[in-house]
Amino acid sequence: MTDRQYPGFDFYEQYWDTSDEAQAWGPMSRHRRRLVIQELSRLRFESLLDVSCGQGFLLADIARAFPGVRLAGTELAQSGLEHARRRVPARFHPLDITRERLDERFDCVTLTEVLEHVEDEAAALRNLAAMCSGHLVITVPGGKLSVADIAAGDLRTYDRPRLEALLADAGFELIRFRRFGFPMYDPLYRIILNRVVESGGSVGPSAAQGGVRPSKRAALSLIYGALFLNVPNRGRQIVAVARRRDPTPAGKAGGGSTT
Repeated sequence: MTDRQYPGFDFYEQYWDTSDEAQAWGPMSRHRRRLVIQELSRLRFESLLDVSCGQGFLLADIARAFPGVRLAGTELAQSGLEHARRRVPARFHPLDITRERLDERFDCVTLTEVLEHVEDEAAALRNLAAMCSGHLVITVPGGKLSVADIAAGDLRTYDRPRLEALLADAGFELIRFRRFGFPMYDPLYRIILNRVVESGGSVGPSAAQGGVRPSKRAALSLIYGALFLNVPNRGRQIVAVARRRDPTPAGKAGGGSTT
């Protein structure tokens, strides 16, 4: 059973309880989910695990795009699991990816905007590899760590050499790497985010309190539409696909197990 007092417990329990509409309408959240679906459409899989699934928005999109696929999700925060269970018919498990793994393998595993938040990234990837028999689709931030990144809980950013080396050490082979976000997200939208933080505003849980009013939904939809104008394969955001190399027998990867 996951120790509920993991690092960042209070932040994520509060975040998933207050950011449901923000995740639904956030331009980059929507855009990132769309890109992950694109990458998944290139793969063949009958089962999929979304690690640190939050409120289940990505799993819900996957369920619509790939009917019949066996879906599961893990999440640290109980509040996230409760939202996810209401959103999509899948199996869900409380899990600290840096210390635990499921005693089960999936054809495909997704990990979106998670690795930059965990303290032990190598342990997280080893445990993730133990649950993957096919492909990993992962998104992480690149570029320079900004004040908005730090306010959102990011510990680091990535480039291709670092991500490729981490994946290789965990038993993955990087087969596709692309960037996205320039110029509509980075630098334009990120300038706004950084100024919000520098002026005392929040990009954390309190920013989502009170819901998303219709006028704000319209503005966020316009920003989402603008992201389609980004230059292909340019920007600080990263989406990558890796293939699992020679999976180790169950129980051999680092970390404990949970069911």
